[in-house]
Amino acid sequence: MPRYGFGHYLDAREMVKRTDQLIVASQLCFPEEEVSEISMICTLLMGMSCHYTEQATRGWILINESIQCCRFLGLGERRGYTGKPPVTAEICKRAFWMLYIIQIHDRLSHLTPDTLLGQDPTMTDWIFLMPLELDDEHLPNTSRESDDIESENATAPLISGFVSLIKVFICVIGLLNEDHSQAPSPGIVSNTISSGVPPLTTLKLRNNSLQNATLDYPVILQSLKNIVFEFPQELQSYTIPEMFSNDQPSSTPQLDIMKANIHITRLYLMSSVLESSASSIPPTRDAIVAIWNERESICRQLLEVVHHCPLQTLESNGTSMVIKIREIASTLLTQPYDSEGVGVSHVVERSRAYIESFIGLLAELDVPAEMAVIAKQASTSPTLI
Repeated sequence: MPRYGFGHYLDAREMVKRTDQLIVASQLCFPEEEVSEISMICTLLMGMSCHYTEQATRGWILINESIQCCRFLGLGERRGYTGKPPVTAEICKRAFWMLYIIQIHDRLSHLTPDTLLGQDPTMTDWIFLMPLELDDEHLPNTSRESDDIESENATAPLISGFVSLIKVFICVIGLLNEDHSQAPSPGIVSNTISSGVPPLTTLKLRNNSLQNATLDYPVILQSLKNIVFEFPQELQSYTIPEMFSNDQPSSTPQLDIMKANIHITRLYLMSSVLESSASSIPPTRDAIVAIWNERESICRQLLEVVHHCPLQTLESNGTSMVIKIREIASTLLTQPYDSEGVGVSHVVERSRAYIESFIGLLAELDVPAEMAVIAKQASTSPTLI
């Protein structure tokens, strides 16, 4: 109908609110007897849409409903996929990982998480749940082991970007431990600064499942550093410049957008873990310099990534990308002092150059966004002759 076409709503927020109302009305008229994959995916998509249109409260309600549907369907275990057609199973796996990523972001951003724990990490079959690295049109119509399926693509399929992002978030899987907020924070570089610091008790992948293990912050950092070697070659180039060559497979614009998100998100997670642990490091001069060396390394890698990315690629990832860049850059704003109150001047001088680079980058990203708003307002305003 014409009223649902472009131009009927003033902005995306109005459209999402109306869509949510229609879905709720349909559920009242035709209530479902059982939770289904469709209801889980519907609430997930609506929850994400509400967050992107700044309706956070409604967004968290819908995300938590989707998490409960996922838990009820048993999608963290093999049993939840018994009898499902291969395509349906792949869709459910992708939805599972989207909910997992949301839960990790939530626990990084909020002291008290807004999302419920979606599954028992020790009972989740993480390896089985990895999506097939196949384009949608190549998904099998019948059940086959993933090892027997080969992609016909010369380059990495688009789903490889999502799988690589999953691998990044698996590095911080310990955040799903219910006791993670109470765990000690030994510091990212404590192993090189002091000894005898109790490690963070969390969870570790082993034989397709999770078992209680000892995993401290330095291990998490090292995992995030090394995970790039598990990416397809097309997704490695930002962090391994020497891999640039004429023989390197060309990527698509969609893969470029995903690649930017993967690497900036990886650095954002590294920065978040570092800052979470920095407060527990004794304020000695060596410790402060070690922490700032890690911050500098993360910021240097971030600038390398964004300088390789066209502006359109960064813009395509939305405001979440700008927020991640800002949060990483902001770690350089606090001037470090040692235990005697003496500023570490050479660190401050180095950080100033990085901050200036980030200011220029963020200004470039903010200007196109502002121009887009002005253009939108002009297109909805009456023509003046």
